[in-house]
Amino acid sequence: MDKKMRTGLFFGISTFAMWGVFPVYFKLLGSVSPTEILAHRIVWSALFLFLFLKCIHKLSNVKRLLRIKKVALLLLATGILIAINWGVFIYAVEQNKIIETSLGYFINPLISILLGAII
Repeated sequence: MDKKMRTGLFFGISTFAMWGVFPVYFKLLGSVSPTEILAHRIVWSALFLFLFLKCIHKLSNVKRLLRIKKVALLLLATGILIAINWGVFIYAVEQNKIIETSLGYFINPLISILLGAII
């Protein structure tokens, strides 16, 4: 197995492990409201993304893309959809619907692949 394959396998396993731990982590934050958890996720993600783009000197590319109205609206729409997705996920974990939520997250990519193959 070459280095790229090992790296990809490591990232894949790490991602799935992280997804498996997220419900436990959110459950441990039971005293914090789902809205507050989501707000922290949005703020910290935006901050880290900004710093990352600044470090790799790509912030000017983002500024240029955001000047295009269609691109800015699409990014806003996808951001809202992701926030709703995470809000529902966090809320479901808080309501002890971990199995149902996990099943939904397992089935969703399968349905997406099926639709991609059909369409």
